Amino acid sequence: MAVRLLEVFVGYFSGSEDKLATCLKWGWLTPFSFIKKQVGDFLPWLVMDGVAGTGKTILGYIILLSWNDLDEKNDIG
Repeated sequence: MAVRLLEVFVGYFSGSEDKLATCLKWGWLTPFSFIKKQVGDFLPWLVMDGVAGTGKTILGYIILLSWNDLDEKNDIG
């Protein structure tokens, strides 16, 4: 099911697969950045910017959904 879901995402972000992969990678690694900070290293922030309608908010929703953390406290619009 996970592979099929990723295939759907790739279809939706056709031509921007690198951006999808980068956002998923950072979204899945970010909760572990505290561990890196404790050993003297850090992860730089992921900053999504660009023109409207390019999928930045959708990528944010995908990341939150992957952690089962999409609710009213997360206003990413």
